[in-house]
Amino acid sequence: MPVSTTLTTGREVAEKAAQKLTTAVNGSQTREYLSGHDNIFLFVEDEIRPMNVSGLYTFGPEITEQDMKGHIASFVDNTLRCRQRLVRPAGVFARPYWEVAEDYDLEDHFTVIEVAAPGGDDEFMEAVAPLHTTLLDTSKPLWHAFWFNNLKDGKKALLWTAHHAIGDGQGFVRALISHVASLDPTIKDISSLQYSAGHASGRSTPEPSRSSTPSPDGKAVAVNGCTAPARKHSPAHGAVAHFTGFYVALFTFLVGLYMYLANITRFLISRRKLYTVGNHKTSRKQVAWTTINSSLDDVKKIKNALGVSVNDVLTACVVAALDAHAKSVLSPAKHDKGDDAIWLLIPTSMRHPADTSASNRSSGYVLGVPNKVKDIRERIKKVNSLMSKGKQSPEALVHYLAQGPGYAFPNSVPKLTLFTTTKLHGVLTNVPGPNTTLRWAGHPIQSTVAFIPQANANTVSCAAYTYNGAVTLSVVMDLHEGDVLKTEEGRVFAKGAAKDVARQFEKIILALVEEVDAEHGVKVQKTPVAAITATADAPLIEVPRSVADESPVAVMLESKKLV
Repeated sequence: MPVSTTLTTGREVAEKAAQKLTTAVNGSQTREYLSGHDNIFLFVEDEIRPMNVSGLYTFGPEITEQDMKGHIASFVDNTLRCRQRLVRPAGVFARPYWEVAEDYDLEDHFTVIEVAAPGGDDEFMEAVAPLHTTLLDTSKPLWHAFWFNNLKDGKKALLWTAHHAIGDGQGFVRALISHVASLDPTIKDISSLQYSAGHASGRSTPEPSRSSTPSPDGKAVAVNGCTAPARKHSPAHGAVAHFTGFYVALFTFLVGLYMYLANITRFLISRRKLYTVGNHKTSRKQVAWTTINSSLDDVKKIKNALGVSVNDVLTACVVAALDAHAKSVLSPAKHDKGDDAIWLLIPTSMRHPADTSASNRSSGYVLGVPNKVKDIRERIKKVNSLMSKGKQSPEALVHYLAQGPGYAFPNSVPKLTLFTTTKLHGVLTNVPGPNTTLRWAGHPIQSTVAFIPQANANTVSCAAYTYNGAVTLSVVMDLHEGDVLKTEEGRVFAKGAAKDVARQFEKIILALVEEVDAEHGVKVQKTPVAAITATADAPLIEVPRSVADESPVAVMLESKKLV
């Protein structure tokens, strides 16, 4: 359609303009400035919301610390950003830029963590939480690797944490895949190693096009081997087609603009009631992830039964899990008076399929998911409708085009623009990872979890990561302690809240799979409730009477001076 061409051209023009702004020559030296899309994560960041993206990779007991160090050293040597430090000069019109860190030392970026006994999921999650949510040292390249020992069954794990100013989730995934592929001569096509966003099942697909070949004299065309006279169009016919195409494009643009303005207006006039505790802010965080990884085939089974997309299923199930968690800690009256919609920022990749760089090529749109819908299937259908409108809206493109020049000089942007983040309940991203087992230092990665930053205090950030046929959901939330827990709203963020959201998500997915299987005559073996819920001896939500003492991990962070 003409609109697609216009939008693509507009994005390309903006990116070329941004590239011209990115570098400037100072004498004989080339200074590499951050783009506006990089700067936005420096602008937003504070001690309450570190702008870190992290990947947690689990291995078998065979891999050693030295194996991993060698692999990381190789990756860093091939990724320029990992050898550069950030420089943020003062001044309203001063621009942050990258410079090579001449004193770079791998040992400054590699820390060994001894997980507390018995090294189970609870201990592992508590060890990871402060590492992902700690400000990185800006005097060094903005990344750090944490190596975990003492995990259950002798497993080992690596947490790779980097600042979002270096790159987005897709950027790091593609950079990793590209690096792994460069070490494996059997891999010929990098693009074949990553999942892609598929089309929703049940939607109409175009019929196979018939092959047509013009005859040499241009008077006839061969269609599927049969010759037919070539059509001749008058100049008037061409003018009508051009006229019609223009107005179709204009109409499509105006409809998209209306959808964008209507959605933004609804978002700006909304008022959060759930997942908010007034002005209470804390730098202490909690993280969790699903330990019963959902099979991608199971998720596809649900989406095929409902005629939606995988992203629709995951988004609706995450919102349902957030609502189920809130319901478990709030009184019925408080819960019933909660938000009519859960507002989420949905990141959208603007990256070219061939782009494998660690960079920021993402935008996003806000999605108001109805929260008073009780039936999960109806919720999924509503999400499908909303996300279809969001994808048709120019919202993500408008934001992407504006962010480049808008944040080129981040010191000149007023902090008032962060007002919109106070309206969000959270951020939800779906990251398609490798579709096969990857090996680091010759050892297979058994599982992967992705973590993203929060939009603001009292919000939730979730990342659904697909790796080798399994879907894992991560949850990052504030950790409220002390007097704030005397309020119902405060208990929404009590210790164990992130874990409860993850478990609720597991339960919802498993229940849906069992329903779909039963409807199709598949013999269903119900999952024991004890496998996915808390026991009386180990409740998911803990409300401590006093603030806990600093953990050994927090002490280690201070000694390593990562903050």
